Amino acid sequence: MEGTLFGLLRSLRGITVTVIDRDGRFEVLTPASLEQLALDESPVDQAEMLRKRTLYGEDGVTPLTLTELAGSRALAGEVVEDMLVSVRDPDGAVRYQRISAAPHYDEDGSGRIEGAVIIVRDVTEEHALAVREADLRRRLIDVINHQFRTPLTSILGNIELLEDMQVDLPPAAATSLERVLSASRRLADLTRAVSELVDLEAATQAASTDADLMDVLAPMLEAQQRRGHDRGVTVQVDLPDRLTALADRSLVARAVGALVDNGIVHCPPGAHVTVRHERDDESLHLVVEDDGPGIPAADRERVLEPFEVGPDAGGLVYGRGLGLALAATVAVAHGGSLDLGDHEPHGLRVTMSLPRRRPTPRIPSRISG
Repeated sequence: MEGTLFGLLRSLRGITVTVIDRDGRFEVLTPASLEQLALDESPVDQAEMLRKRTLYGEDGVTPLTLTELAGSRALAGEVVEDMLVSVRDPDGAVRYQRISAAPHYDEDGSGRIEGAVIIVRDVTEEHALAVREADLRRRLIDVINHQFRTPLTSILGNIELLEDMQVDLPPAAATSLERVLSASRRLADLTRAVSELVDLEAATQAASTDADLMDVLAPMLEAQQRRGHDRGVTVQVDLPDRLTALADRSLVARAVGALVDNGIVHCPPGAHVTVRHERDDESLHLVVEDDGPGIPAADRERVLEPFEVGPDAGGLVYGRGLGLALAATVAVAHGGSLDLGDHEPHGLRVTMSLPRRRPTPRIPSRISG
């Protein structure tokens, strides 16, 4: 079985497997692995490998130390998933690799680590594509922030000035002015949301601290209750006076606000939007439920992407497709998740799960060869 597995991995393009013993010495190091490391001959162990070829962290600049290598971390009992590293060829070319590693335990059930299995996947082409996409995104947000937002702000300001002047206009002209003002405000809101979403997606992680979320959730939810009242929708808040979590408070408030706003917009008059929470040993679950049309199960993964919208009960497309995407991005930035489900008898339930403590390495009870 082991030979079959290694044979399969060796046959996969761009993927190699390496095995080290408890002292970090290489037991399996294929020619393809040497090629990925830009080495001409096999090193004895990880320490010699680093002396022969420097590996760099995700930034492509900071050299990795021996203890930071995926293999060393696995020997310490950690399961490493998709660690991004880079290596420079002798000609100066840079390769990017995703490395996963797991400890290999003694067969006698003692729990003693005998070595580690390391799988390396070359992602140089993927990394180059990601860099190009990031550059395109940067240029897009620059266009939105400067070349698009500035004239839009001028248009909106002048329209609001005309409205404030209270000039007697013919009914048709007054109606047109109101429609232009409404459309300009929606466009300004969309522009701001796009800018915020792009900035948020560019962040690698949330700035989490142990904090009381209610300091920021309470005023936001009060504002949403007033907004819901204006639309004939009741926003019910079932949260404690204090709700502590390891989280970036401002990001969580933005995410929950987007979820509540999503419910208000899509619920008919007389409906309810409820905000509550659940806890378990690992996570805090912030739940937003509504009495709206809901989202079919087949569409739920799709609508978590920016600018993807779902149909309402009448089959019409609603929304700008950013609220759920923003909330999902915030959840992932915290190491959590965003799940969509049914709210019986009808409606949508959105659960944003956030870790209650900093993630710890997951150690399997046993990994057999």
